[in-house]
Amino acid sequence: MPTPRRHFIRYLVAGPISAGCPLRAADDGTAAALPAGSRMAGDTFAIGHRKRDGGVFPRPSRWTSCALVIVGGGMSGLAAAYFAGNEDLVLLENEAAPGGHARSDALGGIPCSIGTAYVGRNDAAGKLAAELGLPPRAVAGWDGTVDRGVFTPDIWGGGIDALPYERRVRDQFAACRRDLLRLDPDDARHDDLALADLLAPYGPEVTRWWDAYCPSNWGARADGVAASLGIETVRWWARPDRVDTRATWPGGVGALAEKLAAVVRERHQEGIVTAATVLSVTQSGDGVEVTYFHDGAVVGVRARAAIVAVPKYMARHLLPDLPADQREAMGRITYNPYCVVNVLCARPVRRHAFDTWFPGRRFTDCIAADWVSSARGGDDAGRLLTCYVPLADGEREALLDDDRCRELASAVVADLCAAWPGEKPEPVEVHLYRRGHAIHASAPGLTRHQALARRPLGRIAFAHGDVGSLVASSSGAIRAARRAVDEIAVWR
Repeated sequence: MPTPRRHFIRYLVAGPISAGCPLRAADDGTAAALPAGSRMAGDTFAIGHRKRDGGVFPRPSRWTSCALVIVGGGMSGLAAAYFAGNEDLVLLENEAAPGGHARSDALGGIPCSIGTAYVGRNDAAGKLAAELGLPPRAVAGWDGTVDRGVFTPDIWGGGIDALPYERRVRDQFAACRRDLLRLDPDDARHDDLALADLLAPYGPEVTRWWDAYCPSNWGARADGVAASLGIETVRWWARPDRVDTRATWPGGVGALAEKLAAVVRERHQEGIVTAATVLSVTQSGDGVEVTYFHDGAVVGVRARAAIVAVPKYMARHLLPDLPADQREAMGRITYNPYCVVNVLCARPVRRHAFDTWFPGRRFTDCIAADWVSSARGGDDAGRLLTCYVPLADGEREALLDDDRCRELASAVVADLCAAWPGEKPEPVEVHLYRRGHAIHASAPGLTRHQALARRPLGRIAFAHGDVGSLVASSSGAIRAARRAVDEIAVWR
């Protein structure tokens, strides 16, 4: 990695329950060795896995009561609390702060996302933001691609002819665009077909590009996501009347989660309880009982109704009375691990696009973190790059070890420098954020499992983005929250 000797790279590994220590790199930019035994640990992590593995917990030491319990303080749980209005409620969040995957940080004084990066101006998230007095700023920059060291703008718009491939391959990209534009994205058959089946006629380079795009957006490679998603994406990118409706804030969608949390706290005072690991959600008589681990003790809360706004791989362990078919449907929703690596550079890197794709690399894409917060062309614009690193299911265990996470961060930085030699990034600080089950896979046939997984169970309704839409998104999480609030209205 071409890092000048006068610079060193400072690494920070962080996660939902643990932060690693900064690591000074060697002069050549490689990661220095750390003492053995650096492992992620924490109460919420240990309690959650103990629950998953069938551990037995004592009865609550004390009980409280309210009208509504919301389990999960990510975007869907926060939105449910907002839509519930002035209802007497308690929201239980496993992490130290609400927000889930919609979280922000700052590096070098520049706000950046550590998860969800943007919303649509006219989707459920954009509309809710406007309602909250937090209008997002337009992205207005079609994505590009870097391959063979060359940046190509507007890859599925007017950029195909500029791709750094021989004419035969460029023609295959053009044929893929032409043929997908002819298909109907609303044809239900495409939800049950893998995108890779549609891509097969166009050659390996086309599939290689989609194999970078798909995991970052839809949780799996082209052979594991629904074909309808590729059709919709090409239509969005390549239609003559196309409009880029994406929008964001400095720091990404974390700004919306922070606003939601502030509104909920103002309404409910002590209603948000963080570092609370939920153990069980059961119906009892004319209400719901929820038990959770908090401050070293098991606590209980009784309510008239509950909304479970957590991923279904967790929900199926929390509800002992789930019908077998619903439990099975929840188990059919799969999730892949994900890392976000923010790279602070010594000097600005020329910003070609808001989001740039890097097929065949250790990371999938790179966002200019200060795209909307810095004046275009400013002297300091483009110093912070956010790299997205979706992982395979078998790589999840690596996230438990700080040393292996630092090795991953170092590999991403090295690959960034190698992939983009014309820009000559000079990294000086790198932060890696890890999530073990970050994004549900938008698999063929998933919509049928989602419909069954979100079926209300008496006084208990289900939210979260994994049942809100085929694609993991803030908008889907918000739609799921509104539906869940409507479903439990009869019990409130």
